[in-house]
Amino acid sequence: MIFRKKPRDPDERVIFGMHPGDLGIVAVAILITIVFFVMLLTPKDFDALERAMAPAPPKPKIQEDRGTPGITTMQLYDAKKK
Repeated sequence: MIFRKKPRDPDERVIFGMHPGDLGIVAVAILITIVFFVMLLTPKDFDALERAMAPAPPKPKIQEDRGTPGITTMQLYDAKKK
């Protein structure tokens, strides 16, 4: 019976001194904690978030009032007040 494996001790800790089932519980707890913090940090007003991320609407072109062509406006000052 050379090919027969020696049975492992069930109390022997394989990974980090923990049972693999214990590591599963720790992994699930870490996952739940991460999801909890992500939910806390996520903004709740999704409409405001979509408005903030939406592209800005194009601005209308500013039409300059050029007045009547050929006429130059002038400012006249009172010559006595200097």
